[in-house]
Amino acid sequence: MHNSFKATRRHVVETIVDAAPGSIHTKPICKLHNPYPLDYFEKNCNILICAKCRLSDHAEHDVGDVGVAADAARGRIKQHEKSVSARHTTHKAHVKNISKVINDTKKTSSDLKEAIHHAFHSLRTQLDQRKKELIIEFENQTKQDLSNLDTEQVTSEGESERCKGISDYINTVLRYASNLDFLTLESSMQGTTKTQLGSLPPERHRTPAAKFNTRGLDKLKSDISTFGSVSGH
Repeated sequence: MHNSFKATRRHVVETIVDAAPGSIHTKPICKLHNPYPLDYFEKNCNILICAKCRLSDHAEHDVGDVGVAADAARGRIKQHEKSVSARHTTHKAHVKNISKVINDTKKTSSDLKEAIHHAFHSLRTQLDQRKKELIIEFENQTKQDLSNLDTEQVTSEGESERCKGISDYINTVLRYASNLDFLTLESSMQGTTKTQLGSLPPERHRTPAAKFNTRGLDKLKSDISTFGSVSGH
């Protein structure tokens, strides 16, 4: 249809996919001085103005080229993306560290169970009841540690995904947004980035150094009801 009219048949048409980023956006027109385009950014009022506006109501205000202002806004938004990307990397490292701590905690749990079994081997029936009590106590402590680590891991993974989502959105804005979009979105993106950067996870987690104390075994053979302890949590 565009090619069927004499007035428009010489116009160049291309697909959106082939268009360069930002090229599909038309220049906004001044509502007060149509058809003058909004070629200037008025810093005092934080609005776009045309050439006539500049010479009339905004003659005494600080006015700059809209392209220069948009480039500056684009640069600041890009810096927000870098900050969020860095935080995303931090969260990924934190999640990896938590996974290692979980594996170490499970290994420690297995090793301590074996130590407990050996300690109670010489006590046989006399120590069976106390042995069960200590294992249950230790397993409950280990479950609590793993539960806390799992919760923190899920939280950090969520923060990591939020960082990635914000980063992807900013990259999409940087690729397709118009000058007007950059100036409009900068404030909200700055607030979102500041909120996301407000909390920092700990650098590393330490594996609980749990120990099974068997000192005084000979004495405790006569005092079986209070023998054994699990420490380190």
